[in-house]
Amino acid sequence: MEVIGLFIMCFYGILWVKFLCFTPIPRSVYRSSSCAKSPVWLLIFRNEKENVPQLKKQFKEIYTWDLPLEMYLVNDHSTDGSEKELDDFLKSFADRIKLVHAPHGVNGKKQILSWMGKQFSDRALIVSDADCLWSKPWYQQCLHYQGAMGMVLGPLVIHGNKGMCLRFQRQEQVLLNRMIQRGAERGKGLMASAANMMLLPPVPWPDWGTTVSGDDHFLMESYVSKGLPLHFMHQPVATKAPENWQAYLHQRSRWASKIGHMKLNTVRRWGSLVLFSNLLYFFGLGLGCFWPTAWLFLGMKWMLESAVNLYLRERQAQDTQWLDALIYPLMQPWIHLAVAIHAVKKKQSWKGRSYSVNGS
Repeated sequence: MEVIGLFIMCFYGILWVKFLCFTPIPRSVYRSSSCAKSPVWLLIFRNEKENVPQLKKQFKEIYTWDLPLEMYLVNDHSTDGSEKELDDFLKSFADRIKLVHAPHGVNGKKQILSWMGKQFSDRALIVSDADCLWSKPWYQQCLHYQGAMGMVLGPLVIHGNKGMCLRFQRQEQVLLNRMIQRGAERGKGLMASAANMMLLPPVPWPDWGTTVSGDDHFLMESYVSKGLPLHFMHQPVATKAPENWQAYLHQRSRWASKIGHMKLNTVRRWGSLVLFSNLLYFFGLGLGCFWPTAWLFLGMKWMLESAVNLYLRERQAQDTQWLDALIYPLMQPWIHLAVAIHAVKKKQSWKGRSYSVNGS
């Protein structure tokens, strides 16, 4: 029994380290395009009343950047008055930052992206979210990809509330950023974030399907399926974290709605590894009641995952504590279980819209 347990742990350890740490990563392919026009920056928003003060502050700073800038703030049928407040404010910046309203029948980020993309089919599209913070070095790196082909993916850093929920999300983001980087630099795609991505022409617009989430992922899949390269830029965007565990579970269950529609083999392999990790954890807890040696193997698993977390933590700008890297492996399986249970709920709402989690 001990030999079988040792074999399983060695096999798991090799897979985990291979996936996240030491595998050589080839450079992404850079192909020139005939289009070298300056990019268009899109911010699609809905009911962002609480973020309006921060947006105003950001826009004042962005307007002064001595760089080519054409930004469109696209209102997705807001109902909280945020669109009116931003419209009045942006009149002084209209030569560089414009507010437009999605037409009737064009709802949600996916449809708006396609609608705006058709208007700027020969331009690169910088895409982010209205609750983010952006820096001039980040935008300068975006401009670096003028004339390229493919899709540019970037990392995130978490800003927002305090407490264990925030600490967990920051540590989780360390792993998510590594997945974004690994998938992009290998050119096979693993994860993308709509808060920090750039669509280079020609954009292979996908069939969005009926899922409520996944504009970033399905765009990445479409680029990969067409043989177009993926690029990774190291400059992060700061994004606002869910305020509490309930909001976190709500967000993650929306993300989970697209799992059954994912097609990339790299995503399936990673999902299988995470599932294997969680099963090892819960199986080990149950087995430990009858076979004390199981606790030794659980300790080995915890040490391995903690070491990987610490390794990745030192290579990212995320503001995490070393203790979080040790606690995260103990919390992660329970959080994943909670997300799975929460996702069973058929109907949920987001910013005043109801939707089915399974996309039906």
